[in-house]
Amino acid sequence: MLEEAFTFEKLFDAHKKCRASKQHRKDTISFEINISQNLIILSKDIFSKKYKPGKYKMFKIFEPKERIIEALPYKDRVVLMAFCSNIIEKS
Repeated sequence: MLEEAFTFEKLFDAHKKCRASKQHRKDTISFEINISQNLIILSKDIFSKKYKPGKYKMFKIFEPKERIIEALPYKDRVVLMAFCSNIIEKS
């Protein structure tokens, strides 16, 4: 099941879902510059069990009220989207 969920194609589909509203952000653009290489590395890291999530980035927003947001790096959002789309939703 793991092999099917994190193929290059499934990671690419997850990337397309993640970038839907974030295509102009710096981290999305830098990931897309070397999209093929980044997805191949992600897939290899997952299969070899070397994948480690990055650190959360913390920032404040003030609308509609003040709160702290913690966001994963873009590559980790792609992995999470692939996991949700191909493992959780298929169960």
